[in-house]
Amino acid sequence: MLKNSQMKSQNQFYANFSHLQAHDKQLVRLGALAEKYFADDPNTSLIKMGQFGGLLAKHIATQMGIYDTEKEESQYELLRRFGDEGVLTYETCQLFGEISR
Repeated sequence: MLKNSQMKSQNQFYANFSHLQAHDKQLVRLGALAEKYFADDPNTSLIKMGQFGGLLAKHIATQMGIYDTEKEESQYELLRRFGDEGVLTYETCQLFGEISR
């Protein structure tokens, strides 16, 4: 069973990403886990952040009407299309690329 201090700390991580709840619960979970593991397990944190970025990119593509579920497009290809089609600025595409690496 979690102690009160552990529960409070865990809820704090979720609170930092709660604004994404309306879009996807998985975004909230991945963001919270990435933040939670930041100090104690940086490798896991990076993996979770990469998953967060990938899911967020898919959400953006879906909202823009350019996500093709039939196509097995890599994260890199999707980000390239974002830049080519002017969906995101060059700088934002680079940030997504950094997160996925």
